[in-house]
Amino acid sequence: MPYFSTTNTCGESFFAQDNGAFAGQLGEGESVDETGIPRLENHIVQNLRDPFGEYTRHVNSFLYGPNTEFCGSDYEDGDTVPAVNMDITLSESERESLREELGDQPPWRSAASGQGSLVELPSTGNSIEDQEEAGYYRYNDGDRHVFATDRVTWNIQAAGKVLADKNIVMGVGELSAEDGATPGHSEHQGGRDVDLRLVGKRNPNTDVARAAPCTVNDSSCYDRDNTFEMIKAFIDVDPFGIDKVFINDSRLQERINEYLDTAYGIQSFNGMPVARSCSGHDNHVHLSFKNNGTNPDDLARRAR
Repeated sequence: MPYFSTTNTCGESFFAQDNGAFAGQLGEGESVDETGIPRLENHIVQNLRDPFGEYTRHVNSFLYGPNTEFCGSDYEDGDTVPAVNMDITLSESERESLREELGDQPPWRSAASGQGSLVELPSTGNSIEDQEEAGYYRYNDGDRHVFATDRVTWNIQAAGKVLADKNIVMGVGELSAEDGATPGHSEHQGGRDVDLRLVGKRNPNTDVARAAPCTVNDSSCYDRDNTFEMIKAFIDVDPFGIDKVFINDSRLQERINEYLDTAYGIQSFNGMPVARSCSGHDNHVHLSFKNNGTNPDDLARRAR
């Protein structure tokens, strides 16, 4: 299976691989040269450090024409943006149901205290029924980057249960290598990062929305509302645990940040919005549960 090396604006080097379907993963401004390695023209902005500022807009205008947002989506300016669903996904009875099924959410441990043994995210196999029941499937398993801390693994399974009740199936990709040292990444070290495919539209025959290879620029397969529900499930499972959400859809970023603020009073983390752009994240969402040493359980207790 081929791997393709690239580096994004967030300093994250990574290898993209997708069972030979690489062509379907390329976004606007991306091409493949004769070596088979992607040439990402939009990575000219990788050394800029104001992803929302004038320099980036200037470069975007040069690359893609005027009034084009960096890594924008198929949704045009002037489109009606659906109101954010401010109903917190999980009631206390639903939280109790998750605890009964999965056990208590494991305690948070700082990276400085040691990650402990990483836990493999259980595979749901090739059965559509099993995937729909769990609310997720794994992809790109060949590199065995399927390990995370016990808390992050619990969060993925809990979010999957929430999504299964909504007839949504997410695709879980890169986590970490078993020893936590994950080659090709600056992120994904120590089992605290999760890559997720974008969620597509609902099947009219089954009413199930599944994650699939897609980019935010492809309206034939990308569904912003369903992708928001996926991220929202993770937020509600561990609202003070997420410190970064990378996704190159500015309107989705707005909805995520508004929800964090309205539902949990979270306006930023380390002076940055939690949801923000990062080159290389047109075709997947990156969640980080590092919190840079801040115990999310302590934050949750203070917020009550």
